[in-house]
This record gives sequence, C-alpha cells and structure tokens, in this order.
Amino acid sequence: YYEKCKFYSSNFYPFKQIVKDIRDISERDLEGVTAVIHLAALSNDPLGEINPSLTHQINYIASVKLAKLAKRQGIQRYIFSSSCSLYGIAPDDKPLTEEGRLNPITAYAKTKVETEEKISKLADDNFHPVFMRNATVYGISPTLRLDIIRN
Repeated sequence: YYEKCKFYSSNFYPFKQIVKDIRDISERDLEGVTAVIHLAALSNDPLGEINPSLTHQINYIASVKLAKLAKRQGIQRYIFSSSCSLYGIAPDDKPLTEEGRLNPITAYAKTKVETEEKISKLADDNFHPVFMRNATVYGISPTLRLDIIRN
C-alpha cells in the first residue's frame, strides 16, 4: 500500500500489511502474525447510511470473522478501531466516559456496538481484544461534518 509513496522504504514498515477486502480475509493471511490492528471499515455515520447492508457485512460480519480467525491462529493481541459514535447523542452536556450508556443511532454506530459485544465474548486468557473508541477524523459525507467539530 505504501510502496507508491515518494519516501517509502521497506525497512520503514517492518510489519506485515494485508491489503485486501476484509470480507476475503483467510486464516492463511494471519500465518506468522503476532498482533492485529484492525482498521478496516466503512468509516463513518453518513457513509454507513448510504448502504446499511454493506456496512453490516464489512463492519460487523467481516470484523468478527477476522477476530475469530486471529484467535484460532493463537494471536493474543487484537486492537479494534471502534468509534465514539456508539454513544449517540448525549442527553445532557456532561462528558462521557467508557462506562457511559451506549445509544447508537446510525447503521455505522450499531455495527460498532455489535462488533464490540461479539468480539468481547471471544476474550479469554489467550485472546485479549482492546477497543479504541476514536472520534471521526475523515470519511465520505454528503455535507461538511459540523456535527463533529466539538470532538
């Protein structure tokens, strides 16, 4: 993926990158891998609403499949890029914490909640998933994302 960058060096990225449709991931892709940083997704609320079915296939079904394959391969560290969209719209102006009530409104947010719940159930002494609830940084949207300026 980075080979096309002007200052790319294979020594700069000494880790294995898998560049393919997440729905096509196989156990063979994970051979020799010691940790997974899962960033693949249809990335944000407006994009998820364009095709909720595809969003579900990629953000939920394929993500859970990857976690199961990782666990089966003995990969202990699994970092999942989730979203702060899980919280929806807060009923008041108080800051949220990780323990805050989840209130997913969009197809995108719902898939992130479902995925966290399903992958959490895979956790044991040999498989340690971690969930990062990031704010939206970029992604396709039909309008300027004024709803996220406060992030």
